[in-house]
Amino acid sequence: VTSSGKPVVLNSDGTVSEISQTGDGIGTPVDVGTGQPACSISVYNATADRTLLIYSESSVLKMRVAQVSGTSITLGTAVTISTGVPYYATACYVPDRGNDGVVILFYDSGTSTTKLFNTTITAGTNTVVQNTVYSSLTGITLGNGKLSRSSSSNSFIWSFVDNNNSSYGTCFAFNINSSTTITEGSKTVFESGSAYMVAPTYDSTASKTLIAWRYYSAPNRQIRAVVGTESSYSVSFGSTANVTALDTTYSDYVNAKYNVSSNKSFIAYRRGASPYPLYGVVATISGTSVTFGTENQLQSTQTDYPVLGYDPDTTKIYLWVNQESTNYLEVKEITFSGTDFTQSVWTQVGTNTDYYPGDPINNVAYDTTADTFVFCAGWASAGSNETDVFTYQFASTNLTASNFLGISDAAISSAASGNITIKGGIAATGLSSLTPASDYYVTNAGAIATSGDVKIGKALSATAINLEYTS
Repeated sequence: VTSSGKPVVLNSDGTVSEISQTGDGIGTPVDVGTGQPACSISVYNATADRTLLIYSESSVLKMRVAQVSGTSITLGTAVTISTGVPYYATACYVPDRGNDGVVILFYDSGTSTTKLFNTTITAGTNTVVQNTVYSSLTGITLGNGKLSRSSSSNSFIWSFVDNNNSSYGTCFAFNINSSTTITEGSKTVFESGSAYMVAPTYDSTASKTLIAWRYYSAPNRQIRAVVGTESSYSVSFGSTANVTALDTTYSDYVNAKYNVSSNKSFIAYRRGASPYPLYGVVATISGTSVTFGTENQLQSTQTDYPVLGYDPDTTKIYLWVNQESTNYLEVKEITFSGTDFTQSVWTQVGTNTDYYPGDPINNVAYDTTADTFVFCAGWASAGSNETDVFTYQFASTNLTASNFLGISDAAISSAASGNITIKGGIAATGLSSLTPASDYYVTNAGAIATSGDVKIGKALSATAINLEYTS
């Protein structure tokens, strides 16, 4: 506690902390690569404590390591991983594999094949190595989808539109059985019709994969979802559930993300006539079934590329879009409430326009050591073509509705004891400029004010507050 007159909270271990708030804003963008951006992906490797960036530059696909400290980013050396223009790049982190756990898949137009490999980030460094490349996947030349981790040890799933099989929605399971070796599991079909914008997310509590997608059968479209269960590197499915009605309404840009704290997932999608509004819904897995809360509109006018991220510190989902009306990247907070959700207003991210995350829409990485999102996005504006990486932190506070303890009488060093006037007492040290008879609150940032987040009492004078907590 830095001085007298500071609001403090009681921690679960019996110690106290001064109320504080961290984060809330964009770090300085760092130029990763130049040239027309076709894709931009960030994946956090928790074991290596590094984020791997995958992006296009000069008509090839590259990767490089990003190390985050606060809001600063240090980049490793770029490694070229394609021979031609890349398409449909996707990546995920398989936690069981540790430093070897980031897997990358993409279509390489230079060889006309889909390539798959895992990577190794050397411990304590910003060096990444491309391991054995697999370019002869059984029955696959071209597919558009996303990778996600799975329940079996060292496993992951590619959920995709199979261009070699009538654009059916398909899952292909794999196993990383050594630091450099990947083996195929089985391919299984979850949509025997035309699928588009396939968006999987792994539910770590249920050990299931929720897959959302846009179904199309001229002239009708529909947003659908299904629960996938992986066992022995093969995926089986429950019954398909309909997120929206089957009709001629336009729909696209489907994405999904699991909220660990709420044990539910969020699905975002566009549907409706021009200007193509954006909607969202909460999805809950039970066994092999999925149910949905109430659909709510997220934006009435056109937005592009809905990117999702989960912040374990605030336990909320965040949604980034490119606003068509302004071309700015904007973000809003999604708070789960039972099987429904509430949403904040949009906040502009930085001052650059035309940030482009690419297709498929890969979700944003969260660095759990630096407590920040690490966002990688192509930037095409005013003649500039490059890929940027930047941190984005949302405000996080140690204040809750029930843990306010009182106001400090003096500074208290770490691990030392000190005096605190607690609820029910009169705090009269280190306070000034109060308005007598006014109710006072503490804000999430630790300020004492006449409005705020938690009510603490009533001012008796310009220098004293009665912490009776009931006025």
